[in-house]
Amino acid sequence: GQTKSSQSYSSFHGWKLDSLLRSVCYMFSDSPARREEYETLTGSSTWPLSFCGTRWLEDVPVAERALLVWPHIEKYVTTTLSGPKSKIPVIRSFQNLKEHVLNPLSTAKLQFFITTAKVLTPFLKKFQSEQPRLPFMAEELYTILWTLFEKFVQKSVLDQATTAAKLSKIDFLKKENLLSPKKVDVGFACKILLQEAQAKKKASPLQVLEFQNECIVLLQKLTNKLLERSPLQYVIVRQLACMDP
Repeated sequence: GQTKSSQSYSSFHGWKLDSLLRSVCYMFSDSPARREEYETLTGSSTWPLSFCGTRWLEDVPVAERALLVWPHIEKYVTTTLSGPKSKIPVIRSFQNLKEHVLNPLSTAKLQFFITTAKVLTPFLKKFQSEQPRLPFMAEELYTILWTLFEKFVQKSVLDQATTAAKLSKIDFLKKENLLSPKKVDVGFACKILLQEAQAKKKASPLQVLEFQNECIVLLQKLTNKLLERSPLQYVIVRQLACMDP
């Protein structure tokens, strides 16, 4: 499950999700005093998981746990900042958390990461095997690409890609082939978080639009990386699909 694409993904576009996921763990892992203070303040004993920037399979549960404890993290950070300056931690992890707590779309970014990563994890699980799985690879990769393209490419363009080879030839950088930012599929859970942020006046429509634009660029870069390294470019991989029972 190792891939550099997850590392570039999590730090993409200034989102710095890698620093968030590391900081939310390191903030409390090495300090019993902060752990006790956190438990007393929030009443929670659920802790973040350790983050590894090059493992998709491990990053999904880490991000899900971070999203689960985020209300407690927000309470801890805001309470600490409102207290005596002498008690504000000077460590880098706290500064990183402060930056993300002040960002109204941090939870939406985490959720988008989770939604997108879950498109890839089934493939990584299936093909970490010693069994002969090459005949199934083309179909699995076709499904992944189609799922990603559906999020930001117009349906009329996708309808013309009836084979894996045609799908891999789609010009997903051409503006005319893309959905408008407001129609990009960020996932149901992420969409709800965006609506809540606007309803509570935490995020402006412009901030949400910028987020949607960033999601399109991110999906483009992720898809481009997959195609660049994808076995679909080899004819033998596509032809061996005939052996799929």
